[in-house]
Amino acid sequence: MQQRDSVLPKSPMGAATGDASNHWDALVRYITDGDLTIDKNAAERAIRPLMVGRKNYLFLGSDTGGRTAANLYSLVASVKRHGLDPFVYLRDVLAALGTTPISQLEPFLPDRWRAQQLEKVTAG
Repeated sequence: MQQRDSVLPKSPMGAATGDASNHWDALVRYITDGDLTIDKNAAERAIRPLMVGRKNYLFLGSDTGGRTAANLYSLVASVKRHGLDPFVYLRDVLAALGTTPISQLEPFLPDRWRAQQLEKVTAG
């Protein structure tokens, strides 16, 4: 970091070189790894809905309502993680759940449901 010694520490270039040297190990890991992202935007976008609704969760009505909301959020997050449209998935699953015995709920898991939808598309 030869530039670090030739610039004023409080200048914009000095601040940039100081930051680079302070985070040198992380920068080297980012460059050599290939799978790391330079920022945490994806993680922040993923938790944004939870942070926006945090005050609303105070008014869920009961502990049971809170658990139900947590289960629904978890299910929707799993559906999104599998690349599915939550509305399409929930519409299809909720329509079929009423007539399905509890012992046969496994096909409604997002990964299994996705595989079934792909089979329907390729078969038809």
